[in-house]
Amino acid sequence: MPDTVESFIKRAGKQGKALKVAGTTLLIDCNDAQMAAMLATRKETAHLCLRAGDKHVVVRLEDEDKFRTHVRALGYGMTA
Repeated sequence: MPDTVESFIKRAGKQGKALKVAGTTLLIDCNDAQMAAMLATRKETAHLCLRAGDKHVVVRLEDEDKFRTHVRALGYGMTA
């Protein structure tokens, strides 16, 4: 096989496995960037979410109930 073809096959094989689904998440749209930052850094919620842009956090579906509980305890509501 020519080197270019072999190189292409190796690269395609490697790039074809570059990403994998790690789980299902919930994307939460916050009122503003400050709310998203607070949720992502507050000790009660930081371990349950990750920042996803300026106004969004991501929560694993299996952590949704815990996240909602902590958000309510902080005095905030979350609609569906």
